[in-house]
Amino acid sequence: MQLPMRQLASPSSLSPWLGRYRDPWFGEISICERDRHVRFDSVKSPMMTGDVMRVGERLLVDWDQTVDEEPWLTFTAGKPATLTMAKIDPDGDFSSDYEDLHFTRVGDCKAAPRTAPVSDAHAIAQIDQLMSSYSGSVPGASVLVLRNGKPVAQRSYGLADVEQRTPVSPATNYRLASVTKQFTAAAILLLGESGKLRLDDPIRQWLPELPDATQPVTIRHLLTHTGGLIDYEDFVPDDAPQVRDADVLRLLASQNRTYFKPGSSYRYSNSGYALLSLIVERASGQRFAAFLRERIFEPLGMNSTVAFEDGVSTVPGRAYGYSAAGDSWARTDQSSTSAVLGDGGIYSSIDDLAKWDAALYDDRLLRKESRELAFKAATHTDNPSVDYGFGWRITGESLWHSGETRGFRNVIIRYPERKLTVIVLTNRNDPEPYSTAIDIARLFLSGSGHP
Repeated sequence: MQLPMRQLASPSSLSPWLGRYRDPWFGEISICERDRHVRFDSVKSPMMTGDVMRVGERLLVDWDQTVDEEPWLTFTAGKPATLTMAKIDPDGDFSSDYEDLHFTRVGDCKAAPRTAPVSDAHAIAQIDQLMSSYSGSVPGASVLVLRNGKPVAQRSYGLADVEQRTPVSPATNYRLASVTKQFTAAAILLLGESGKLRLDDPIRQWLPELPDATQPVTIRHLLTHTGGLIDYEDFVPDDAPQVRDADVLRLLASQNRTYFKPGSSYRYSNSGYALLSLIVERASGQRFAAFLRERIFEPLGMNSTVAFEDGVSTVPGRAYGYSAAGDSWARTDQSSTSAVLGDGGIYSSIDDLAKWDAALYDDRLLRKESRELAFKAATHTDNPSVDYGFGWRITGESLWHSGETRGFRNVIIRYPERKLTVIVLTNRNDPEPYSTAIDIARLFLSGSGHP
């Protein structure tokens, strides 16, 4: 069933209905504000928790886990107020007995407990517990927590090279995958500041090889994934030799179509960021990797970070990527698209990313106006709680981006107003580290006195 755009329901809009409710069979639930959202929480069924979303004039619960069909919520005024639920699809799974439930309001939301600040030592112990599966003779991880620009937790787990039994360290360099996109975006913004290009330049001004269908696409569209470009990965066989950014251009030049009218929708696009790297090259007169090194990495002291080009550069302290293979690990470090730089080809460490994070608070690299553009919501994404800027996802008070490629899963989450950053880099294909990074951030965001 196609539904209108979802938006997080604001606590103020639901203030008449916030509270605790009870159904004789299902037990107690709460519809209460938490972290500036409205949450549905069940006492009896703790897996049934989620954000309350507004869809047009109606409300539904977006479950945190896929435990059941999503339900509509209907509140009815009275003394006391009541709540009923119904399947979004009336013909959906009959096991979802929402229509049998009838909740009656039984009280106000409980005040959030005032927790004492978590000591850094205790928080580090909890991080070690969260990351325990990365310890030992297995592909590992690096974790960094920065508060007020200072590292309050810096942890290393497991092996960077399983075959050579090389342990992970804070200097271990991981392939960042799509975390690379914030650096590609920064390169474009630097060229914009120097007058070498404009964000609203048509991309065919710089890449005339592209077909007529891309004529309306601008650099800004590429930065925000709103250009509708065809996914280049769809044309690369699994056993193909490695493609590079220039090969992406040749592939797209043969496809005289887009998925949608540029600027009219959002579709995450590795193709767009590969083309951005080529625009950097043509506007600057430098190879993309050299531009990044000379204009970003070296000025910030990120001396081990590199946009890796096989046969041209090396990766010091390199982590190799692995995928689970039964009870062991198989090296799956490279794929046919691993050599594309603009969308995911940078290697870096938590040591160097601390310097990157510091540069995002002041003018040492980008002007304030450029940083604001990067961090400003430019478009909605396919997740109603997430917007996109220039190389950054935006969720509430956080800026973040994840990166996933063959053998690597990474995430950086920044809370600029709280001066808190969490970085998790891993050299394995699974699991995704975003939820773990959120759990780590909560250790330092909760309680008075923190950040």
